Amino acid sequence: MPGLTFIKILGNLKFFSHGLKLGTEWKSSFSIKDEAQFHSGDRQAIPQLIPPWFMPSEIPNKYHQESCDKIGKEYKDFHDTMLDAIGFAHNMWKLQAKFKDLKINALTALGTPGCLDGPELESLIKQAPQVAAWTGNKAKHRDAVAKGVSQCFKKWQDKVMVPGLPWYPAFVVFPGPMAPPMPNIPMPLICCPSPMMTDQAVRGASRRHRDRPLDRVPHLARLPASDAGDGQGPDPHLRAALRARRSRGDGGQSPRPRPPDDVRPCQTRGSS
Repeated sequence: MPGLTFIKILGNLKFFSHGLKLGTEWKSSFSIKDEAQFHSGDRQAIPQLIPPWFMPSEIPNKYHQESCDKIGKEYKDFHDTMLDAIGFAHNMWKLQAKFKDLKINALTALGTPGCLDGPELESLIKQAPQVAAWTGNKAKHRDAVAKGVSQCFKKWQDKVMVPGLPWYPAFVVFPGPMAPPMPNIPMPLICCPSPMMTDQAVRGASRRHRDRPLDRVPHLARLPASDAGDGQGPDPHLRAALRARRSRGDGGQSPRPRPPDDVRPCQTRGSS
């Protein structure tokens, strides 16, 4: 079974396809509409990150573009590094994976769902040298990715079966009631089907399960410093991205999601 080959640029383009914008809650003094506060150089905004991950809410706006480049670069580095960590975990999984409880009938081998045995990927991803030292909010995002990838992979693994493949032709011609142990004929793993393969591969088949962890992202951004780990408070870049996600195309703000029970909303001056 060969190692995984990642086409990272497709992940970049998928993120950009959501059309997230940054700079939607800036003060009016930083808006391109306030001519008095801008110089000619502030209207020259050239993207430095290609392909971009975020779009500026005003074009041209040098400060919005710089924010998109900086925050987009951090998201891109996280995305690419996590793919490398997943590849490392998959290689470690291959060293420990094995088929068990197979029934050999002369030429053929038969394995029921669950015959493919191997460790879960979650701990292997977290222990990958590329990401093992991450702390704070970055570690929380790493753990969320590791858990989601591991759950999807395990659903596929637990349903893999061996459908009577001709793995042992030498057993047929062996002159005796029992044959000594011998290796099987190598075959691609795709020959061993899993009903969960469709659920993982077909677009939209399990979207509600993949998107469910994202529902916690707005609440994660508002965690108090005591819950963020290593003395780090909420990630300002993540908050900026979430504000852009909640904004409508006309610049207005959508209703804020209700915070969880353990997070109190901020009180503004003069409010009761």
